[in-house]
Amino acid sequence: MLTRKTREVQRLLHAPALVRPTLLLQSDDWGRTGMPDPGAVAALQAGGISLSASPWDRFGLESADDLTALGDLLLAHTDVDGNPAVMSAVFVMANADLFEMQAEDYRRFRAVPIHQGFPAPWQQEPLIGIYNQLIDSRVFYPALHGYTHFNPQLMLSLAREDSERGARIRLLHAQGIPYLVSLTPEFNFALLDRSGATEQFIGAAEQADWIEQGVHLFQLAFGRQPYSTCAPGYRFDVTTCKLWQQAGLSVVHNAGGMAGSKEGLWHLARNVFFEPALDANALPTALQAADAAVARGEPIVVCTHSINYVSRHVGLADEGRKQLAALLVALLQRYPDLRFTDEQQLHQSWLKQDQHWWRASSSRERLARFVR
Repeated sequence: MLTRKTREVQRLLHAPALVRPTLLLQSDDWGRTGMPDPGAVAALQAGGISLSASPWDRFGLESADDLTALGDLLLAHTDVDGNPAVMSAVFVMANADLFEMQAEDYRRFRAVPIHQGFPAPWQQEPLIGIYNQLIDSRVFYPALHGYTHFNPQLMLSLAREDSERGARIRLLHAQGIPYLVSLTPEFNFALLDRSGATEQFIGAAEQADWIEQGVHLFQLAFGRQPYSTCAPGYRFDVTTCKLWQQAGLSVVHNAGGMAGSKEGLWHLARNVFFEPALDANALPTALQAADAAVARGEPIVVCTHSINYVSRHVGLADEGRKQLAALLVALLQRYPDLRFTDEQQLHQSWLKQDQHWWRASSSRERLARFVR
């Protein structure tokens, strides 16, 4: 009798393959505030806090110009069917109102939804109109990252601490910075509590509240139910999946493996990692991974975070867009029948086993899957 693991391997090896090479771009962290301006760095240093060299410590909100430039780039590249390149923009739906919480001694969590704008000190008009313009132009496909990127209740709890950790968090908040990768690892991911010795998922009730708020704000911002989601840091558990399904979600972005149904959701694996702001060799590495995905009969699912296309702080948005354009051109040259799509369209074709999209896998594709 075959073991459960053997049956799963057989399922993955013999899963349908795509009729045409197919590209999905998935990009997390849109709508998320971070470090307001370079002056915040000096203020932190004066308070005895040094930042790491990681660009992730210098993330910041996109501007209207960033969005317009990215939209123009995506519109300029079309597949053989005339469809523009589309990016699944995975949105954080609200940002912490840090100054308000500090004024209230952190008695409750306060946030500003992105459809209403951004909290102080972000002196910027709401971007919701531009987000929706890009969606209407079919170059952005909106997906749900969550109500927040971080764990809001743990943030409150730790910020009230009379400790070095609490003082460090309050100093960040005084500069308008909700969290930093290197300095506040305890609550960086919404569904985790990492304040102890081990990573612990938050409870079902707290997860349900976080998901419910995110879905509600998504509907207010974009006038539609979210179809797909990606948990911050890819951190989710079986409880999360059940709650996502109950909330009407259908697709989960994940890292590694192949597409398939689990816990009532379709898990779509990202198999190409393209972060030109972080990696000088991002383009050749991504092309190699894309070729491998096509050889397996799988979609090319590119993970490329918003930091690559945001001008604030890291200052590599121009280079990020240049590299993205080079990636699209190279893939279109390699695969003239390349199809641009989003996860909803791909999932719907999978459910129907649409013969224009899917076929039986070949022995060569199954071998490539086995080797992987």
